[in-house]
Amino acid sequence: YDPPATRAALAGLTAPVLVLAGELDGGPRPGLARRTAAAFPHGECTVQPGAGHYPWLDDPEWFTDRVTKFLTAGDRPHGS
Repeated sequence: YDPPATRAALAGLTAPVLVLAGELDGGPRPGLARRTAAAFPHGECTVQPGAGHYPWLDDPEWFTDRVTKFLTAGDRPHGS
């Protein structure tokens, strides 16, 4: 594993990336999720309130709404 090479490769990804973490998740904790999203040029982090490691089970409606909004956003920068 070569962290600088990995960061460089991620920096070249033009697709939008959503990193979603549960507020109460022990891994990845929200801070790590934010840093992970920052590694991508079009990375976005969202933290689901009150959710743990399985946010789609903790609040399926919140999770589905957030992911759907991300997937259908038309005003986000992307490489296509």
